[in-house]
Amino acid sequence: MYVQIDKSGKSNHRLGFTIDPAHTQILTEPMLSFCIDKILKSGHTNQNVLITVRSNSEVHTILKSRGFIEIETNHILDLKFNPDF
Repeated sequence: MYVQIDKSGKSNHRLGFTIDPAHTQILTEPMLSFCIDKILKSGHTNQNVLITVRSNSEVHTILKSRGFIEIETNHILDLKFNPDF
């Protein structure tokens, strides 16, 4: 887990954490609360908070319920080469 707090006022704050899928529902909310609390205690609350998650995940749903909004959607594409080609 990391919390990157920008104290310069020139960038966004960033959050990141990895959760075992078996514990997503239990751990996401407390981890998110911990990260947001760190930012609030820093006093630098005039910047946005960015976090990157999969759009079809439970984490995404929890973040939206906490007031996060989507600002960009990215796609990851995969190409598998045929060895017989």
